[in-house]
Amino acid sequence: MVKKGQEPNVLKTISTDDIVEELKHRIAKMDEAKTTLAALTGQSTAEPLTKNPNVSRAKEAYWRRRREWLAANPGKTMEDFYREKRRVLTFDTSVHNRLVKIGASSNPIYAAIKSQFFFRLAGLSFEEMVSTPQAADRLALLDGCRRLTAGRAWDCLNPPYEVLRILIAAHVKDPANFKWLAVDVRSGGLAHEIRTGELTADDALANLQSTEQNASIKSYKAMWVQLRDKLDPIFAAQNMPHPKTFEEAFKSGSPNLFPGLGKGFYDAGLRFGAELRGEKIEPDTDMATVQHFIDNCLPFRALLCACLMSWYNTSLRDGSKSEKFAAGRNDLFMAVYLPYCDVFVTRDTEQESCLRELTKYIGIDTEVLAFDEFKDNL
Repeated sequence: MVKKGQEPNVLKTISTDDIVEELKHRIAKMDEAKTTLAALTGQSTAEPLTKNPNVSRAKEAYWRRRREWLAANPGKTMEDFYREKRRVLTFDTSVHNRLVKIGASSNPIYAAIKSQFFFRLAGLSFEEMVSTPQAADRLALLDGCRRLTAGRAWDCLNPPYEVLRILIAAHVKDPANFKWLAVDVRSGGLAHEIRTGELTADDALANLQSTEQNASIKSYKAMWVQLRDKLDPIFAAQNMPHPKTFEEAFKSGSPNLFPGLGKGFYDAGLRFGAELRGEKIEPDTDMATVQHFIDNCLPFRALLCACLMSWYNTSLRDGSKSEKFAAGRNDLFMAVYLPYCDVFVTRDTEQESCLRELTKYIGIDTEVLAFDEFKDNL
């Protein structure tokens, strides 16, 4: 996990006099360049070029809209303004890898994204990129992230476990007024790492991150496999058919599994938050509170739906005779980001079909697109 670092305070290292002198130097250089350009083009420096009135009016209208929007939305930021005016786009790690692999061919794609979307980087994707074994590959992926995040029309969300910890902490503090979208789950630490690359080049950290990722993926799958070993005899003893579709499993399983899974995650989030404060607690949240959180927090509901899909695909379904949704842990956990974006793009066909199916049960209209389809329609 990339940890949040403190950003350097430039004002503590540069004196005011230094700044003034640097500004004078740059102004002098600008005047010199202006005179040289005038001599080359035969224009007088005393008479500036006439501006296109249409361009000036367009700029003035844009700045006016921005000022009016900020005034009408106290507490909002410039990033909020950009996000409000554009569709929010998130990539799976497979797309980041592809953009790096195609090299210069990605240039028009980056340009189109910057002009059309607000880009939201998924913290889980960045963790996967940081776990790439070769330093050169990691740094290439970091450079791709920097191209996507240049300017102000972007942000970066925490990994899913941290997103949920923050949401749970906000809910337990004030359930009656809880609004999941108003809770800030952005990661300043990951944003700082994208700018500095201090940890991305660390091979030891990459190996540790890779080991943790692989262990989590294996243990997650093993959990559902072990559950199948317990369920199969029950189905056989009662002569019950296995569900053939995810819809069937969702209808029969979600009323019972959601509260239990939800309570497990909710209490774990509270324990994790306490550990960060140096405390140790054993929470036992009442089911009414858990159900309220499930009903009022779409990212949490998305995680539960993703777990239910793993339960169906690995523990329940009847082999080749039933509908298959075989995405792994990380691919399914990207569902947590679906409520936070308008468009989610992947190159993984299993993940694409799984996440598109999950949007129906989460209750969102996020578009889940294959990379080629997204690229061809830019």
